[in-house]
Amino acid sequence: MADLIYLPVKNVQYGDLFDWSVPVERCKSRTVTLSPTKSPRKDGLIVLKDKTGNGTLAQENEQDIALFRFKDTVYAVRENCPHLGGPLHLGEIEELADSLCVKCPWHGWKIDLKDGKVKFPHGHDVTTVVFPVKVTENGQIYIGFDRLAEKYFHVEDSEF
Repeated sequence: MADLIYLPVKNVQYGDLFDWSVPVERCKSRTVTLSPTKSPRKDGLIVLKDKTGNGTLAQENEQDIALFRFKDTVYAVRENCPHLGGPLHLGEIEELADSLCVKCPWHGWKIDLKDGKVKFPHGHDVTTVVFPVKVTENGQIYIGFDRLAEKYFHVEDSEF
């Protein structure tokens, strides 16, 4: 396996992330997000918020990534649910017997934050991308990628 390239997450520090392991705070989290088929808005989303905690959406290396904190660990997964593309950063964290999952706010699919496998509904052999994360002592979050996006290699033609 090749070495990973770690890029810093802009505008989000470790301390900014909601800690889903705190039961009192988890009870305050309430979100209703409707899928595009049920939304009258042109962009396809309705989000009603009254919450103190959720995941955080980061955009690094030309990818949308949902960040979650549980105790001292930061998890990073591809933002779109593998089912129908729901916004995982708006999902809640659930502890299952054998895993820690994000629950998609659209249809309730549960995705393991460690390996990206769908835990519910059962019988679906689908996964999403899970990114390795490093956090420095000063709270800077870095996400690991196996390669850089093409935009970093684009050279514009110019006349000399």
